[in-house]
Amino acid sequence: MFAATLLSLALAARSDDVEPKSPNATKIQAQANWRYAKASPGKRDDAQQLVIRSAAELVTAMPSRDRDALPAVVEKQATTELATQLKVPTIDWSKQMLIVVTGGTKPRGGSRVEVTELKQKGKALIVSWKVHPPKGASTAAFTHPGTVILVQRFAGPVEFDPSNKKK
Repeated sequence: MFAATLLSLALAARSDDVEPKSPNATKIQAQANWRYAKASPGKRDDAQQLVIRSAAELVTAMPSRDRDALPAVVEKQATTELATQLKVPTIDWSKQMLIVVTGGTKPRGGSRVEVTELKQKGKALIVSWKVHPPKGASTAAFTHPGTVILVQRFAGPVEFDPSNKKK
């Protein structure tokens, strides 16, 4: 009887410690700078938003890949390269996907892109993001800031909602 009471108290305490997961939230598993967007001084609105659900799509999104190698080799190299940048052992394309958001060409360095929220709305995943301008002194060089996030695979459509796309 005493053991059963202790067990029920332990289970009750444990259930209070567990935070309920929101069905409308998606967690960012890893994040890194997206290094593959090129600054184009003549373009003002060249921001990109990409959803990458396979290694083949990743190869397409990353310029300068050796296209003469076997596709499986190139896909593995690209996946390994990005997993290293994200500081994860690998990307499991059956369970994970990448979301890339870039802020477009900026006339000076120091800007950064932040994904501020991921939420499910109906059957879509909404990615809210914004560009933070540089703080203090910055380089006088054209840049194209971007971020890539690793998230749980989402089968539905992904929509992007910029908070301040003009900065």
